[in-house]
Amino acid sequence: MAGFKPDELRPDNGIQAERRTLADVIRQCADVLISLLSLIILSPLILFLSCIIRITGKGPVIYSQDRIGKYGKPFVIYKFRSMKYDAETGAPMLSGVNEERITRIGRCLRKYRIDEIPNFINVIRGEMSLVGPRPERKFFIDQIVRKNPEFNKLLGVKPDHIMGTG
Repeated sequence: MAGFKPDELRPDNGIQAERRTLADVIRQCADVLISLLSLIILSPLILFLSCIIRITGKGPVIYSQDRIGKYGKPFVIYKFRSMKYDAETGAPMLSGVNEERITRIGRCLRKYRIDEIPNFINVIRGEMSLVGPRPERKFFIDQIVRKNPEFNKLLGVKPDHIMGTG
């Protein structure tokens, strides 16, 4: 991002560190508890989907990708693989509605946001919250900030797990 280094918080980038309040601690505890319970309850579905994804295509079942989180800190997001293996070569690309790179099972996973279930791991690790803005890749943040520098202010909030769009 223009003039922004994830490791430092400067007043000119629109992001300011905040003190953790009791409400923040309670919200994070609730996020972790709900995420743990969700993973336990959804474990049969997770096992079933893992088998289906493995059987119907090449590549890993869980897809990982670098994203930018709170205060511009990079983290690795986890999702069920919904695209063909090695679908993105070269520059990052946004996926469209009728994207050819998306697998048949991937269409269903994305339609119901089931591909996001592994994000609960990111919530447990404190990298995401159950509610907040969508975490994005640095490549796209750089493009957005060039047109709207105010976008940096969103980096002062922990990204969400499922509620964001995209």
